[in-house]
Amino acid sequence: VGTPVPIAGGQGQPQPGGTFIVLGHQEVPSLSPEDADPTVVWAVVTQIHDRLYLVDENNELQPVLAESYEISPDGRTYTFRLRQGVTFHNGDAFSSADVKYTYDWIRNLDNASTRAGAFELVESVEAPDPNTVVVTTTEPDVSFMFGVAQTMIYPAAYHQEVGEDGYKSAPVGTGPFKLREWNAAQRTVLDRFDGYFRGRPNFDVYQLDVVPEDGARSAALETGAADTTIWPLLPEDTTSLAESGNFTTYDWTQSAVNHFVLNNTHPFLSDKQVRKAMMHAIDRQALVDDIFQGQAIVATSNLSPAIEQYYTDEVTQYDYNVDTANQLLDAAGWAQGD
Repeated sequence: VGTPVPIAGGQGQPQPGGTFIVLGHQEVPSLSPEDADPTVVWAVVTQIHDRLYLVDENNELQPVLAESYEISPDGRTYTFRLRQGVTFHNGDAFSSADVKYTYDWIRNLDNASTRAGAFELVESVEAPDPNTVVVTTTEPDVSFMFGVAQTMIYPAAYHQEVGEDGYKSAPVGTGPFKLREWNAAQRTVLDRFDGYFRGRPNFDVYQLDVVPEDGARSAALETGAADTTIWPLLPEDTTSLAESGNFTTYDWTQSAVNHFVLNNTHPFLSDKQVRKAMMHAIDRQALVDDIFQGQAIVATSNLSPAIEQYYTDEVTQYDYNVDTANQLLDAAGWAQGD
């Protein structure tokens, strides 16, 4: 993650109050953590819910609903000490029972949870007292804190009462904002939760407007009808707004990698030499320069350079070389034609 580059605005201390308006390109069909994979949905759901730990913008773990955790010497048991005095939006007290309920609900195959994959190695979840959760895995799991511990927590009694289908439209979390209004295709409005355990939110209202068109999102920012956009603008609009002097902009490397998924069972694409030829035949730097206007870098693997701990460029690289592409195809017995 790079260093924020202030272009204009944002000077001084933030002024509390008001409505913070963000723009998304897709509808919000559910407000449950179960459906929070799409970026725009996630941006709303995470205002309503909390998790034991979260990964911050520097890819580092930060405690939220938990104060601390310990790992057993064999790497299989995680003991979490929970924060006390935390309440859900409906007034229910948060406790280890809510964590156990959430984790067990996800682990129950009958619920077909979208988050079950993160719990594949979880053997048991225990709540020995209201402020302690103990999770044991079948074997050491290096992804545990980035998967299981980041799971957003349900209020056990309420979720059990309304069920997952009812919860999708009427969520109750411990997060900084609570639901006021929800229209899946148009707008979601959240009010600040004054009882939030990490302190009063800076904004009175968090509002997400669904604006599918890139140009319309850019215009809303330019006119002051919105404060930021969750989904990127067209590269030329990003440049124009950044150069206007009316915004604070942040430049950093994303953790995501844009890619095309190939069907390797296809008669053509099943040939590795064809896939290598495609890599050499596509001028990816031209795409970066012309389409993304320099607001991207050519990928060398499935990991972004932002993931510094695991990224390396010491891998096979594919330069743009049509001659090499043709040689690979010739050697594989492919000929140009229909």
